[in-house]
Amino acid sequence: MAITPTYAYANAVFTPKHNSLVKPAPTQTLRVSVPPALAAMVAQSAFAGKYLYDGLSGEDKARVAIINAFTNSTAKFLDEYQIIRIVGFGSNGVVLAARNSRGDGVAVKIVYKEKVSTKVARSPSEIEVLQHLSEEPSEYLLNMAEHWEDAYHHYLVTDLFGSDWFQSTDAVSESMKPLVFKTRDSTRTQVHEYLFSAGSSDLWSWQHAHRSFMVASEGHGLLPLEPVRQLVKQAALGLQSMHSRGFYHGDVKVENILVQSGLRVKMADFGHSKHASLGIAHYGTAELQGPEFMADTPFAQGHVDGRASDVFALGMVLYMLLSEDGRLPKTVYDSNAGYESLLASAAGCYPFEALADVDSSDQVWSLLNGMCRVDPAQRLTIDQVLSHPWFA
Repeated sequence: MAITPTYAYANAVFTPKHNSLVKPAPTQTLRVSVPPALAAMVAQSAFAGKYLYDGLSGEDKARVAIINAFTNSTAKFLDEYQIIRIVGFGSNGVVLAARNSRGDGVAVKIVYKEKVSTKVARSPSEIEVLQHLSEEPSEYLLNMAEHWEDAYHHYLVTDLFGSDWFQSTDAVSESMKPLVFKTRDSTRTQVHEYLFSAGSSDLWSWQHAHRSFMVASEGHGLLPLEPVRQLVKQAALGLQSMHSRGFYHGDVKVENILVQSGLRVKMADFGHSKHASLGIAHYGTAELQGPEFMADTPFAQGHVDGRASDVFALGMVLYMLLSEDGRLPKTVYDSNAGYESLLASAAGCYPFEALADVDSSDQVWSLLNGMCRVDPAQRLTIDQVLSHPWFA
């Protein structure tokens, strides 16, 4: 029988913000010259009846999208933002490092539309959430400075944050060729060459670099406890800023936590974020989802508070950082594990394996068990996480 749980969270009233920005009017005729193979992909993407970038690899999508961005949002990309390099890409978008007109470093995220359309569309949930969160900026969240759309994409401009934990901030990929093209209008001709960055500024990269150092210098992969404490606390503060305003992140993982030198943290990638009143049907990354999403869950689909799921995922991140090899608990990969069987074991606590160099009486176990209770209604809230003695 499906049940709807209740939570000790206050739900704020949420009114989605619609995109009132129209397609930027072209102020000039721009000619773009690209290699023949890329030109064919760009031309194919112009057919409005088909899905945008259908059949292209993630890398090819990124290349074509950047060409289309210069072509359709010309003033933005030639006058307002100076693109520096390609930071990363996925199936739904590409992120560029850039400088704005004041010379400040920013990140420009290009989010692909499903189809080419000149109609003003409702903004993706990521932009809607960032609009609300940026009204009261948090130092622990990426904040949005601007957004717009054209026929092909939505665009959002955020902080450029994070250090490259793989040696150099100028590291580039040797396996991907630079994107090179030429633009020409009535007043100027420019050659653009953008390298694909091989560096990474997320928590996965931070822990990988530091574990490698510990193995080389100490003979083990255990991370020092104090930096882990500081990093997880800041991630929790970022979630607190979201949860207190009624939103959940929806995909807490080491890849979505950015780390800058000085152990500064910002939560990133809000593509799965929504208001808690809308519920959550599935978590962004299956390996970090709570038992409430298992096949035998007693909860009705969409009736789980995503903030409780965020707390579980952050608990898993903490466990990964404390483990010697950075792995998740074995139960995560056990196909026979189910909600009811987990609930019946260990008094409703998630079955973690022992951690090397962490005593069973250590307060961190109390924190982990509270964050990762099988029943989401019994978990610590993010406020309770931050007031736990382990963070004192």
